[in-house]
Amino acid sequence: MERCNEIETCRFFEATMKEMPTVAEMMTQRYCHGDFNSCARKIVFHALGEGHVPVNLAPNDDQRAREIINAKS
Repeated sequence: MERCNEIETCRFFEATMKEMPTVAEMMTQRYCHGDFNSCARKIVFHALGEGHVPVNLAPNDDQRAREIINAKS
């Protein structure tokens, strides 16, 4: 199974999901080992660079990803 190239450096799950392991596992399966090109974190990473991805940006927060990218454009 394919997985996201950024999985080793992504800090979201370690920093924000420690108290919700079931939800973290579901999100990991969907975004890190599945449809990782739709991950909001990956979208910001590729548009602006790693330094512009907030630690608390959830993989499913498309709206916030667009706002971050638009603010820097």
